[in-house]
Parts: sequence; structure tokens; C-alpha cells
Amino acid sequence: MADHAVSPRGDGAAEALLEAPAQEEMDATPPPAPGCRAQAREALEGLGTILVCTIMGLVLIPLGLPAFLLVGTMDLLGNVYEGCGGNRRDWTLFVVGADKPDNVSEQCNRDMAGMTEAMRGQGLWPNFLYRFRNNHPVFGICGCEFGHPFSPVERTGLLVLLLSFAYFMAGLKVKFSDYVDTHEHWNDRQRWLWIGCYSLSCITLPSMLLQAVLKYFALLDYQYVLNKYGYFAKVRAERCRAFAKQFCMDRGLGVERPPARRPQGGFKLFDCNCLEQCCKLNDACKACHNNCEDGQAQTVNSLFASLFAGIAFAGSCLFVVFGVRLDLEASEDVWREVCIGTGMNFFFLWPLQDTVKFLVLWQYQHWEGPRYVLFGKEIPPRSELSVEMHQFFCLLDRDADGLLSQEEMSSAVRSLLHQDLSEEGWANLLRELDADQDGQLSLREIEAIRSEFAAKAGWWMPPVAQ
Repeated sequence: MADHAVSPRGDGAAEALLEAPAQEEMDATPPPAPGCRAQAREALEGLGTILVCTIMGLVLIPLGLPAFLLVGTMDLLGNVYEGCGGNRRDWTLFVVGADKPDNVSEQCNRDMAGMTEAMRGQGLWPNFLYRFRNNHPVFGICGCEFGHPFSPVERTGLLVLLLSFAYFMAGLKVKFSDYVDTHEHWNDRQRWLWIGCYSLSCITLPSMLLQAVLKYFALLDYQYVLNKYGYFAKVRAERCRAFAKQFCMDRGLGVERPPARRPQGGFKLFDCNCLEQCCKLNDACKACHNNCEDGQAQTVNSLFASLFAGIAFAGSCLFVVFGVRLDLEASEDVWREVCIGTGMNFFFLWPLQDTVKFLVLWQYQHWEGPRYVLFGKEIPPRSELSVEMHQFFCLLDRDADGLLSQEEMSSAVRSLLHQDLSEEGWANLLRELDADQDGQLSLREIEAIRSEFAAKAGWWMPPVAQ
């Protein structure tokens, strides 16, 4: 009986003892050697890593070293300027430009966003001159607005890069001209087509393209900041609120409220300063958050400026080195070709294309004729004056039904003037604007004060023909 009772456990133990050595032998077995395919994959991955690191080093070292030298030099000059009594902030704006929309004027931000009416309320000619002196590659160095995101230092670097590029391309032209002169199979017409059009096709147009691309990337971070802060939406809302307040005051829509009676004795919840302290704490948290974001934006802006400086400096050095080599081997004057190519760029083609672009955009952004709907959007879009007038109407039209009632105007007067609506003022307003006499005001009826809105909100309107 004892043997039969122990045998099952004994058999299990024996099986465990038999399996254990097999498991130990399995653990002691060395892993199989990797195959040829795995070794080749690892070798290719290692080679790819080395190539990527090499390429990054070849790209970053030529750009990073000049950028480091230029940034260090500018920082040293900034210390000297500050030591002579200058303001460090002014020096920063001169070197890298503004990094926040609030650091420059509204007209500068509007010009950066591609709005032709940068100087609101001014006509075509003043806005064209403002655009020209802030965007021309040569005159913009001294004529741009102080604090412009595309700073004078960055403009100077871009100009040096364009001149060195033109110098290199002019050397190529002269060298090829010598080659053509020594080969008789080029007839006079072929020579004129190549040599005569070279300045336009290989110096002027590439210089304009290079300028546009580098300026776009130099200002890409600032464009992002403009959208991130919602700058234009904020200033538009402030203008609409200010005009709505002035609109109510001019038409006598408000009347003083009777003094409210305060309850005597008892606990007064709003006499406690807890609410005020909470508001102050909330404002402090918002200010801290904005400061952190401003610091990040300033860091990114400085990084972009340093990278731009490195590209301009390294590219200029390369073009000058190769250009000097070609100049020494050329039989003609290279600088004459440089003057022709850059002169066509800076003083003929660039002003011509910018003028045409400005005039087309001005008509497009101030179009008052019929519009068409394409993919759910109006083409051309409504002018900024019309958009802002619609926002002013929506500020008063609380229920967004397209009609401004007496109750909504009463709520707007309480919000804007902290007063009650005057019955007499509302009746006068209806007599002035309510064309269909339904006791309410529509957007079409509000359009009757379009000229008043444009004058007080600071928008340009085309002159009315007499």
C-alpha cells in the first residue's frame, strides 16, 4: 500500500529529474551564429550611419562655424554698443529683427503678411512706397522700418551673397565667351542668343529666385508667430469693440443707471478680496506662460538668424573664391558683367515685377465688383473693410440671426458703456438706419454707415465719383 501511495509522486519527481538536465543542456547550447544576410544588413546600417554623420558634418561645420563667428562678433559689438550708452534691445532689433508682433508697428506686420494696405487709411501710392522701401534688396537696408523682422544685418548678408553669386556667374560667362571665340562652328546668331541673354537668364533671374527663397526661409518663423498669436484677429476685435463703443456714444444710446441699493449688514460675498486675488493669480500665470513662449520664440528666431548668416557667409566665400579663379583666367572685364546682371536685377526687373504684383494684389484685395463662389469660397474675397464691418455687426447681434433687435442693442450698451439703453436713442437710430421699418436692423441697413466706419476704424475707401 505504501509503495502504491508514493509511486505517483515518485514518478513525477523522476520525470522532473529527467527533464531538468535536458533543460540545462538546452540553456548551455550557444546561440546560432548570424547568417550572411544579417551580417550584411548590420554592415549596411553601420555604413549608412557613418554616411549620414559625415554628410551632417560636411553641412553643419561649414555653416555652423561661420555662424558661430558672426554671432560672436555681433555679440561683441553689442557689448561695445551697450557700453557706449546704447540700448541692448535696439541692438538686438538691428541685428536679428523683432521676434514678436508687438515689438513692431501694425503696418510692418501687415506688410509681412502680404497685405497691400499696410498703412491703413492711406491710398495706393503711400502704401506702394512703404512696400518698396521695406522690401527692396538694396534700398531696404537703410530704408526698412526699425525692428523689421528681416533686419538690416540680414539684408546686408543677402546682398553680399547675391553680389558674390553674380560675380561667379559673370566669370563663367566670360570664360564661355572665350571658348566661343576660339571655335568657329558657333555662328553670330548662336553667339548672340547665348552671350547676349546670359546676364538675364543666368545672373538676374537666378539672383531674384535665390533672394526670394532665402527671404522666405528667413521670415518663416515670424510668419508662424503671427499666426500663433492671432495678431490680426486680436487687433480687429479691438477695433470693432472701440468703434461699437463710439457708435453707441455718438448716437446717445446709453443712459445712466439708477444707483443700486446695497443691502445693509450681513456677509457680502463680493466684499471679500478672494476673487480679486484669484484674478491676479490667473493673470500672473498667463504672463508666465507668455514669457516662456516668448523666450522660445526668441531662441528659435536667433537660431534662424544664425543659420541664415552661416548660409550667406559660407555661400559668399565659395562664390568669391571660384569667381576670383575665373576672373584671373578671363580675358575680359568680369565686373562689367556683374554690374549688368545685378543692375538688371536690383533696378529694373525687381521693381518691375514688384510693381505689377502690388497693383494686381491691390485690385484683388479691394475688389468691389461681382464675386464668384469656387469650392465654397468667394473669389475674389471680401475686402478687409467688409469683413470688419461684418464682425462689428456680429458683435451687436448676440443671437446671430442676422437682425439687430432692441434687446440685443440693450445688451450691447450694458456691455460696452455699462449703461441702460435709451429709448429715445434707439428710436433715433431706427429712423436713421431702419429702411424697411420693421423695428430691427439688418447687415444691409448697417452698411449705410460704411464710410463712417472706414473713417473711424482707419480704412481706405476709393473716392466716390461726383
